[in-house]
Formats: sequence, C-alpha cells, structure tokens
Amino acid sequence: MLKELHLRHFVIIRKASLSFSPGLTVFTGETGAGKSILVQALKLLLGGRAPAGIISPGAKEARVEAIFELEPETAARLKQADIPVEEELYVRRLITEGRSRAYINETPVPLGRLTEIIAPLVAISGQHEFQRLFSPEDQLDILDTYADLKREVQKYQSLFASWKKTVRELADLKQRGQERERELDYLRFQIREIETASLKPGEDEELLEQRRRLKVLGRLQNLSAQAHQLLYADKRAIIETLAELKRLFHDLSQLDEAVRPLAEAAEGLYFQAEDLALEVRGYLQGLPEDALGLEEIEDRLAQIESLKRKYGPRLEDVFETLKKAKERLSELEALELNLPLLEKKLKTLREDLDKEAEKLHQARRTAAEKLSQRVSTELSSLGMPPGSFQIMVKKTDPGPMGADQVEFFIQANPDLPPRPLSRVASGGELSRIFLALKVVLAEAGTPAVLLFDEVDTGIGGVVAQAVGERLKRLSKIHQVLTITHLPQIASFADHHFRVSKKATSEGTITTISLLQPEERLLEMARMLGRPSEKEALEFAKKLIAEAQDV
Repeated sequence: MLKELHLRHFVIIRKASLSFSPGLTVFTGETGAGKSILVQALKLLLGGRAPAGIISPGAKEARVEAIFELEPETAARLKQADIPVEEELYVRRLITEGRSRAYINETPVPLGRLTEIIAPLVAISGQHEFQRLFSPEDQLDILDTYADLKREVQKYQSLFASWKKTVRELADLKQRGQERERELDYLRFQIREIETASLKPGEDEELLEQRRRLKVLGRLQNLSAQAHQLLYADKRAIIETLAELKRLFHDLSQLDEAVRPLAEAAEGLYFQAEDLALEVRGYLQGLPEDALGLEEIEDRLAQIESLKRKYGPRLEDVFETLKKAKERLSELEALELNLPLLEKKLKTLREDLDKEAEKLHQARRTAAEKLSQRVSTELSSLGMPPGSFQIMVKKTDPGPMGADQVEFFIQANPDLPPRPLSRVASGGELSRIFLALKVVLAEAGTPAVLLFDEVDTGIGGVVAQAVGERLKRLSKIHQVLTITHLPQIASFADHHFRVSKKATSEGTITTISLLQPEERLLEMARMLGRPSEKEALEFAKKLIAEAQDV
C-alpha cells in the first residue's frame, strides 16, 4: 500500500505532501489543473525516465518521494539486492538538469534495480495502457495471468529455447557441410605435410651451425695438412732439417765448448717443431668428417624454411600449428558423428515441446472460457450486451510463449457477430473492458496499488455509476487511486483530493488538497456543472449517500 507521496519543485507543484489510506482515493479538478502530474510522479518512482520540463521553473532540483507499506515479497527482493530492510519502504528520485538519482531506503540504486523492486507494487492504467489491449502479446499475458500459468510457461520456454538452439545447430551443421569438408581436407594436408617432414625441436639451428662449419671444413683440412707436411712429411721436412741441424751443433760442441749454447738452442728448436707437428696432426685428425654433405643440409634447411613460411615464423610455431590442426580435426570429425545424435535430440525435444504446448493450449482454452464469462458478466453491469466479451485461442506453430494465438473479441451489438477488439472498440468500451479485466484479475495477485488515469473516458450516466461501483469493489482488495472527471465515480471515494491551479506572483502553481465533507460536496457540485447551487449540492449528497451502500 502507498502510504505517503511527497513532491517538491515537480513541474508546477512547488510542494505537496499526500497521505493515503486503504480503499478508493479519487483525484478531481478542472481540466489542465495538473491531475496527470500524479501519474508522472509514480512513473518516476517505478524507474521511468524523467521527461524534459520536470523541474519547476527557477528550481535546481525536482524531488519525488514515497513511503510504501512493506510486504514480505518486497522485503525478499530488498535482501536479494543487498538493500537494508526497514519497517517501511522509502523510495526517492532526485532530478537535476542532465542527472537523475534514485534511492531505496537511502541506498543509491540504478533505475533498473528501482524498477525491479518497485514496479511490482503499482500498476498504472491509462489511455496508453488501454491500447495494450490491442496487442496479441499482451492479450496472451492477461490470459496467462488469470490462469496462473507462470510455471507452465517457464517450463515450456526452457524447452523451446533448447529446441530452437538444437534446430540452429543442426541447420548450421548441414549448411556448412561443404565448407567443413574443405576445412577437413586442408587440416589433413597440414598434418600430413608437417608430420612427413619429421621435424625435431631446434633442428633448424643445428643445421645452420653444421652448414657454417662445413663451408670452412675443407679449408681447415687443406691448411692443416700443408702445415703437417712441411713440419713432418715433406722431403725437406722441417723436423728432418732441424734434426740434422741438432746433430751438427752437437758435433761442434764436442770440438768447441763455446758452441754448446748454440747446440742446446738447436736441440730446443727440434723438440718444439716436433711438438708442433704432433699438435697439427691432432688438430687434423680431430676435424669432423662430412657425415651429411653440404648439399643435403641445404635441401633440409629449404624444406624447414618452407614450413616456417607457411606455419611459422618460428619452428616452434610449426609444432603449435600441428597441435591445433589435430585438435580442430578431432572437433570436426566429432561433429560428423554428432549429426545423427543431434537429429535424435531434436526429435525428442520436439516431442516434449509439443506435449507442453498442448498442456498450455488446454489450460488456456479452459481459462479463456472462464475469463470470457467473468468479464462478460462485469461488462453487462457496465452497460454492454451480455456475453459480449470472448477470447479465442487457436493453435499455431511453436513460438516463445507457446503454440497458441490468443485474440480478444467484442460484440458491441447483439445483432452483429463478435469482432476483434482492435477493430471495433471505442474509447468508452475500451475503458470498460479494461476495468472489467482489472476487477476479474484482482484475484490473480495483481499489484497492491492500482492507479486509473481517466478510466471514465467516453462514458457517463448509469455506466459511470457502474464503473464507480466496480472501482469501489476493487478497492476492497487493492488500494485504488483514480483520476476522474465524473461525479458518479467520485461519489464512491473513501478519500477525495482536489487538484487546483492558480496564478501567483511567482507563476502558475498546482496544489493538491484532501477534501473535508463540505468541501467534497462543493467539488462534486462543480463537477455537475452547477457549483454552489442548492440542487446540485443535494444531488451530490444523494450520490455520496447511495455510494456508501456498495
């Protein structure tokens, strides 16, 4: 229940504080006084976007605040959103130029969260909402709400989503068959080409080093062999010459002791040359043999470079390409195997979907008959022909909400057949149908606060009296707020507010006042078109007295 509403610098309302109670509350006032401001304020509290011009002239900020009675379901939503739970529910919107802020129990919340928590508490019904009766989707939603099919619809929707997904997967699998075959061929070619090369990690670096060494190996062998030959193997080998020189100086030293240092030097040269010859021979013998010829190395490197250009640029990338190709090949081959499995899965899902769709269809047909009768009964008391409202449920192909097409029909004239609501309903008929639906759906857990904006469009007299009675009945189940121009409807109010507009030195402002009994009589006399006349006052008093019996 809405307990309080506070407005500050809101459109042409400088300041207003309204207190509400259970029952039927009406708002009346002259045309243009600003009655629709109440609707705008509540829409903002439900998370609606702030339109331009919402801030009073000269003000910097518009403020809308409300206090709701806290219901268990709302408390659960607050806990789930990590918002403190208080004894009451306090909601606030602050609007400045270019900025809007929302709070629940003093906790800042985004508009989406505000809508999620507050929107279930209030239902606003106006001309825009009346037009929703023309929408097949909304007609279906009304029927499902009456039949309490939320769980059944959710179960169907889950199956429908799975079935639709499988349909897409199967279609994609078949449609991409040729493309998949081309990809399979290419993957197999990649794998075959890389595996045939029998690559080893780091092989390219090893081959490059071998090639470098092979290119200088011949030169090394030739030079070291020449050096060894000069030292040891030639006819004029240095070793032989030094050996002869060593003997000569030895003989000289035997004859002249002074030559002994020269003999020792010659002997040292001989042994150094001999050591050098041994080192050269060891180096020559240590040079590698040409196990893999340079030509073969060049061919192998060319093969590796070709693979690196295709799948590289590094040899490690070639190995990674091979790994990914094998993985993708496995996936595609698995898809080939999945085709019959998907077809079987699709068949099973469609069978289950059709079963749930049939359950929904039967439940909707049963509910459609009951709702048609209930609404027709309400409409007959609102001045429309008996049995004038009918709901048709036809089978269709499976869709997101089932396999049904729901359409509302109205028989405005007993001599004419029923026709779709969207083609024949006038404004007055539409408002009565909407009200009748609200009365019937009141038992189906609709929001606790119902706001009717000009539900009296296109009606008057006895029909207006009947509309007032229905609103009164509805207010025994829900808190009902209504904006009306008709005294017949206003007479049923438990609480009556007057919306007035007046010019001041600061501009035009709107005030909202809760009327006392005498003030209420004067307001209803004004609505009757004869303000302050005794006859009008007596008639207003009579209307109010008769309404008390409902």
